[in-house]
Amino acid sequence: MKKIFFTFLLLCPISIIVAQNLKMGLYIAPSINSININDVEKGKNKLGFNYGYIVEYAFTETHSIESGFEISKKGGEIDNRNYKSHYLVLPVQVKMKSRAFGYLTYFAKTGPAIGIKLRDNVQSNSSSNNNNYGEAKNLILTLGVSAGAEYSLKQASSLYAEIFIKNGITHAWKDVNNYSYENFLFNQFGLSLGFLF
Repeated sequence: MKKIFFTFLLLCPISIIVAQNLKMGLYIAPSINSININDVEKGKNKLGFNYGYIVEYAFTETHSIESGFEISKKGGEIDNRNYKSHYLVLPVQVKMKSRAFGYLTYFAKTGPAIGIKLRDNVQSNSSSNNNNYGEAKNLILTLGVSAGAEYSLKQASSLYAEIFIKNGITHAWKDVNNYSYENFLFNQFGLSLGFLF
């Protein structure tokens, strides 16, 4: 019983320190989606929408580790075929912050993310809709880079906005028949708006 009590006493300060350095929040992120197939003329951009939950742990005054989850709509149009897919994205990013300038703090962050496929679909604009165009891969890897600003509110809460670029690293589509690509990478460019508390 004494061992349990002393273990509890030791863990209490650690949990308090972790809680003081921990922030959580929600965000929405409209984006412009594209598919990189090494042929700019064939690819067309499509609008997408992401949203998610964020967890940020500050290990120094100016550096944090950020994670969470995101529901991300990815896709684009190639040769009159509209590729759509939804992924559950699990990012791990390093966030670098400036010193506070009044209520504003500027930041940049980067890191990889794993995408787990939830569903996909291909819609063809041609008259022949019976072709098999393949399907999205179950797992993809992306790399994100973003920069933005955070506005401090009362009680350690804050609002933030950031511009982001998320580029695919791994081939994202299972090729079939005559529809195969040397590269098939999902890319996104957009604006993220969120609230941290």
